[in-house]
Amino acid sequence: MHVKKMVYWNTLKQRIKFTGRNNFEDKENFRLLGLCNEMEFEVYVDILFEKFGDNFIPYGHALTTFQNFKKFLDKLKGITNSSI
Repeated sequence: MHVKKMVYWNTLKQRIKFTGRNNFEDKENFRLLGLCNEMEFEVYVDILFEKFGDNFIPYGHALTTFQNFKKFLDKLKGITNSSI
C-alpha cells in the first residue's frame, strides 16, 4: 500500500516539500498542491524539471502541472482496471 502525503510548493524559494505532517518549519511560505504517494511525487518532480528546467515556476504553473499529472494517473488507472 502506498501512503499518500501532502505536496507543498514554495514559489519564493522554488522548493517543493513532500510530507505527512501538517505542521512543519516555514509552512507559512508553502502552499498545498495536493496529495500523492512517493512514486507519484518522484515522477512529478521529474515532470517539473523536464517542463521548466531551471526557469522560475509560479505556484499556478506548479498546481496546474500537478492537477494534470493526477488526471493522467486517473486515466491510466482506468485503462489498467478496465476489462478487455
